[in-house]
Amino acid sequence: MKKSIKSITLMLSLFAVIFSAQAQTPQETIDKALMTSFYKQSNQVEGIIKEQPNDYWKAYAYFKSSIYSVKLGDEDKARKEVEQALSIIKEAENQDSELLALEGNILGYSISLNPAKTQSLASKSTGKYKKSLKLNKQNMRAYLGLGENDFHTPEKYGGGKVAEKYLLKALEAPITTSEDVNAPNWGRERVYMLLVKLYERQGKSEKAVKYCKEGIAAFPNDYELKQLADKVL
Repeated sequence: MKKSIKSITLMLSLFAVIFSAQAQTPQETIDKALMTSFYKQSNQVEGIIKEQPNDYWKAYAYFKSSIYSVKLGDEDKARKEVEQALSIIKEAENQDSELLALEGNILGYSISLNPAKTQSLASKSTGKYKKSLKLNKQNMRAYLGLGENDFHTPEKYGGGKVAEKYLLKALEAPITTSEDVNAPNWGRERVYMLLVKLYERQGKSEKAVKYCKEGIAAFPNDYELKQLADKVL
């Protein structure tokens, strides 16, 4: 269930896209700030947290700032930023489906910072995703989270049984069900990446190739998908 801190490389996959266009949405603004942080070797996310329009994006910004702190090797600061993100979510008045899915994602990520709490954090993360789906059965990020949690759970602890089901449901779901242009839409590229890795693990090479091609077509600049393509295709 433990998630590797190497998942930071996922963020680098956005580099070419983010720097090629002017940021317009909160998500783009925060992701661009994180990429600029890696480029300038200075945390650019911290300074924009208070500027974010709502609790979701403030928590999201703390989450991304934590990722940069991990890159610097400052796990104490990273843990504090996770705590701040979760505190914002806990105190938020509007506990909607997207906020719960984000909470599940942050809890899952925090396992790498608190490995002694793996079982507790994994259970809490899964619970948040399930609550998210009760509010919105089409939340792609909740299905992604459930699939990823199972993907990272060792077989001896019951993992590997539902990852495929949930990841395929994530692909079937729309990127967002909101008409708000500022609504979150992250995660689809990670669904493809996890499916390819899952099918590789299971020895299902044809399916791995299929979803790798689909993922690359949809996200040609994604770092991890390009790495997988070099291996799978």
